[in-house]
Amino acid sequence: MTVLKRLYLLASGIVILSFVVIHLRHFHFNENNPLTNGVEDGLQSSVDFYSMMLEVFADDLTALGYVVAILAVGVHLFKGWGKAVHKMNFDKEHGSARFLHPVRTLGQWCAALVTVGFIACICGARYVLWQQREVR
Repeated sequence: MTVLKRLYLLASGIVILSFVVIHLRHFHFNENNPLTNGVEDGLQSSVDFYSMMLEVFADDLTALGYVVAILAVGVHLFKGWGKAVHKMNFDKEHGSARFLHPVRTLGQWCAALVTVGFIACICGARYVLWQQREVR
């Protein structure tokens, strides 16, 4: 493995790990969030994730950081799925490579769609925030 590949793996691993920690802090382990509404009996609680998302993505650097991190995760999924399918030995188990390409392609399309979907959520939140500022 070349030095550049190792540096790429290290950098992308740090970006993805940082993203997971920051994402969990923003959306899961945020007990002080005033947008969390708990029912009095403690059996149910509901969280207004839409408002929480608008609050988190109101900051330009946070939104940009999320887009960069989601792109890193998307590239990781896209490349990783192709390598995982290759290691599944579809061509050796079934006597030909007829399953290898479709399964690899389907997984890579799913990875791309998930990546685009999450980035669309961020862009949508930014658009809503922009519309709210225009109304004021």
